[in-house]
Amino acid sequence: MKSPCIKKCKLQDGECLGCFRTVEEIRNWRNMNEQEKREVCSKVRGRRSSVQGLRDEGVQDDCKE
Repeated sequence: MKSPCIKKCKLQDGECLGCFRTVEEIRNWRNMNEQEKREVCSKVRGRRSSVQGLRDEGVQDDCKE
């Protein structure tokens, strides 16, 4: 499975604002089996969705360049 990294890395509070993975998830990605990677991707989708919901509500997006 391909990494969810989008090469826009910026860590804040232990989470990447680019790919929405935690530092631990990023560090362990290469050693994870396919099921573990699917679980991380599921969590990433949830985190991304939560952030998108905040953006839709007009909350300032501080990870714009």
